[in-house]
Amino acid sequence: MEWLDLGHNLFDGSIGLEALPERMDYLNVSDNKFCGVNLASLPDTLKKTLRFYAHENKFSGSVDLTQLPAALTQLDLSENELSGSVVLTQLPSKFENLSLKGNQLKGSLNLTSLPDLLNAFSADRNEFSGSVDLTRLPAALEFLILLENRLSGPVVLTQLPSNLKNLYLGGNQLKGSLNLTSLPDLLSDFIAFRNQFSGSVDLTRLPAALGDLRLSKNQLTGPVVLTQLPDGLRCLYLRDNQFNGSLDLTQLPPSLSELLLNNNAFSGTVDLSQLPQGLFRFNLSVNELSGEVFISHELFDGVDVRNTKLIKRHMK
Repeated sequence: MEWLDLGHNLFDGSIGLEALPERMDYLNVSDNKFCGVNLASLPDTLKKTLRFYAHENKFSGSVDLTQLPAALTQLDLSENELSGSVVLTQLPSKFENLSLKGNQLKGSLNLTSLPDLLNAFSADRNEFSGSVDLTRLPAALEFLILLENRLSGPVVLTQLPSNLKNLYLGGNQLKGSLNLTSLPDLLSDFIAFRNQFSGSVDLTRLPAALGDLRLSKNQLTGPVVLTQLPDGLRCLYLRDNQFNGSLDLTQLPPSLSELLLNNNAFSGTVDLSQLPQGLFRFNLSVNELSGEVFISHELFDGVDVRNTKLIKRHMK
């Protein structure tokens, strides 16, 4: 037997892994009510790479990731009730994908000795705390998701792996400046909302591949330049910061569909006559902007200027 799929049932109790066939390469027990599993009992005699999916069960207690068999390449323990700390420095050398999201895991996250072949790591919606070092991530890493934890301290973004595509840091307690001038060329999503980042932010040297940038609910300040954004940018969230100064919105990317600038301190007049035609969500409310703004008929209703001194007019 090489393939066993028990997912989406009502099985319960513990799972015995000791007698897995040596040629097993896919085991799925997800979306059941299993409550016990001993990963250290996975046999070392496996002849093929093993993908083990066990998300959405009732697994609880601590989890030992230090004695996994060399053949294990993918492990999904997300959406369980696991607790305690985890050691990530002894994962199998061929390990490619690890998901721990949606548990109650805590303690620090040491990401400096992850396997060289690791492609994706998800640890969102846990209770991990302390600082996190992003300067020694594996070169193969494409997806790093650390949303909704208690991570704190500054982060260095200038030494990220060149293959990184998604970096999700939102919903933590990270602080310090945000240097976005040396992000990886392939990065498409950078999510850092609801932290404590401060200081000014340079948006003129973002990677060309970037499609989603969310910096809402931080303590960022100063003016922002929006005339040199990537051509493919779709979503830009800067709301609920302390940005100020004037706004030049005449050279926004044609692909932009969502632009949230509300709850800042932008001031002066603003030209809204050259907005991208696909911009269906645009919020300028709660700023210090003033004057008449002329907006195309297609976009008129989607432009929110509440709690400003802007007066909307239909473009002729």
